[in-house]
Amino acid sequence: MVLLAVAGIVCAGEAPWKSETWPKTRTLTWAKPGSGGNFGDAASWLENGKPATRPPDQDTDIVLPAADKFYKVGGAGGKPKDVTEYGGEISEGSFMHLATIAADLNVDGYPDAYTITLGKNGQDRFIINRGYGLFMWGAANRAYEHMFSGPTHMSGGRGVAAGDVNGDGAVDLLIGNEHGHVVLIVNDTLSRRGKAAHPTDDDKLLAGVKLLQVNVKGKLGVLGAVVRLEKPDGRTVGLHQIGSNVATGCRGPDGVSFAVREPGAHKLTIRDAEGKTVTRDVTTGEEQLQAITIDRPAE
Repeated sequence: MVLLAVAGIVCAGEAPWKSETWPKTRTLTWAKPGSGGNFGDAASWLENGKPATRPPDQDTDIVLPAADKFYKVGGAGGKPKDVTEYGGEISEGSFMHLATIAADLNVDGYPDAYTITLGKNGQDRFIINRGYGLFMWGAANRAYEHMFSGPTHMSGGRGVAAGDVNGDGAVDLLIGNEHGHVVLIVNDTLSRRGKAAHPTDDDKLLAGVKLLQVNVKGKLGVLGAVVRLEKPDGRTVGLHQIGSNVATGCRGPDGVSFAVREPGAHKLTIRDAEGKTVTRDVTTGEEQLQAITIDRPAE
């Protein structure tokens, strides 16, 4: 384990990036590989290859693990501890947060999160899945800051459900609040796709994403049916359960949407609540949005 300790940053004026200065850093290496010790004891560390004169302090900014994987280390009870499992870029408090649903809200192929809150001065949270184990607030990303930015999102809610209501392939939100209002928020993330004057690498990648909308019908009902999309080699592209993407008693639509990053041949499987299975071969890529309807077995 290696830590890079930085004494501090000096900033002045209205543009800190123009005047900030970085003092000399010191590299701390855990002196007892494979064993524990006191995190706050200088004797537990080597500083630039020599016995450390002082342990890590509050100015330690960067953690560089001496391993073949990424992880972060925190101090707990005076001992080093791997804290990777506790999150990525953000930490979201639970005060007055009532419920959370998972859905691919920015239509990039990864499930995001939307949380409703009852805090008087709070607001609902839209959290983006960046696809490599880290998450970020949607409001902090210019590409998505316009999503769910209206008064309904800002004033919290009591119930929420997600589903593609207008058939464009993007998941919309239905939110009920404590005043008895039920509001449909149409997800407009696709309206800006492919229109950036100076597209980033993410813009270029998302421009090639194809959408597959699957509607399931059946006389016996489709609630609880699991819809899975796979590549020919068995890799799962996406998995949804009809009716499950709801919170606090709401109900979602009888259809699901997939954002396909690698268009081509796929296998679509629908397994209903009784265990009956329907399988279809699907080829994506010819259209930006492809919609299909599948009937579940009557018996």
